[in-house]
Parts: sequence; structure tokens; C-alpha cells
Amino acid sequence: MLNNSRKTKNTLYYALTVSIFMWGIMLILSIFGGIPYILESFGNANKLVSAISIFLVGLSYFIMFIILLKIVDSSGTNIFIAENTKRFRKLGYLLFINLALNYICMLCNGVTGMRIIDLFPGIFITPQMAIYFILALLCFVIGDTINEATTIKNENDLTV
Repeated sequence: MLNNSRKTKNTLYYALTVSIFMWGIMLILSIFGGIPYILESFGNANKLVSAISIFLVGLSYFIMFIILLKIVDSSGTNIFIAENTKRFRKLGYLLFINLALNYICMLCNGVTGMRIIDLFPGIFITPQMAIYFILALLCFVIGDTINEATTIKNENDLTV
């Protein structure tokens, strides 16, 4: 059982490492490819805001990959540490930032595709926004769970 767990962690660790490398390359290429687009967009505020928000979403995904890699790396020794609580909270905040950037981008470009709620122009929720919201809340719940488990573990270490 323990051997399968290590194999799974190693596979996840290497998959995240490769993902970070690939995402880093894509981020660098998007900088070089996006600079002419951003410079061209200075006349149109909607295109400029959209280009910057898309770049910031990509950057936040890169940061999320790094945080996930640190979480997987720390799970080799003990996953119930205070740092992982902070890391999951950072993931939640980054997902909320992505939610806001996605909303801003859709306000600038117009909403396309399916909408879960569409009250009137400017007030809408898309499936992607709902997924960001649910995942952010899930990260906060996992962070609080790890915080409670860390507290219980520390109390048990003191009693033994």
C-alpha cells in the first residue's frame, strides 16, 4: 500500500514538474507574442484590458502549479504542516483573482457561450466562473481542514 502511494506521489510530482516547465515556456512565448498585440491594442481599451487579463490568468496558473508542486513535495514527509494551510489559501485567492479577471475579460469582449445566470447586461455567471468559485471555496476548506489536522497532530505530539 505504501509503495503504491509513493509511486502515485512520484508520478504526480513529475507530472507537475513537466507541467510547470511547459507552462513556463508557454508564458515566455506569450510574452514575446503578446507584446506586439498589447502595443497594437493601446488605441482600444477593451482589447488592452482583455490582453492584460488573459496574461495575468496565465501567470496565476503558473504560480498555482508551483504551489501545487510545493504541496506535493511536502507530502513526502508530512502533509499536515502550517505551510500547506497557507498554500491552499493562496490557491483559493488566486482562483478568486482568476474569477474576477475572467469576469472583466467577458465584460470587455462580451459574453459568449452558455450562462448559468444572466440577469441583465453586466450581471451574469458563466460555468467557468462557477467552477473557479467552487474550486476556490474547496481550496479554503482543504486549507482549514489541514489547519485543524495540524493542530490535532501537534496536541497529540505534546501528550505523547
